[in-house]
Amino acid sequence: MNKVVLLCRPGFEKECAAEITDKAGQREIFGFA
Repeated sequence: MNKVVLLCRPGFEKECAAEITDKAGQREIFGFA
């Protein structure tokens, strides 16, 4: 996985970032959102 584009509803950016950070961490992929 080199790049990921996430689309989320306005106002839910924080939850979207938290969810992808959690999912990536489970696969030992680290970065920032």
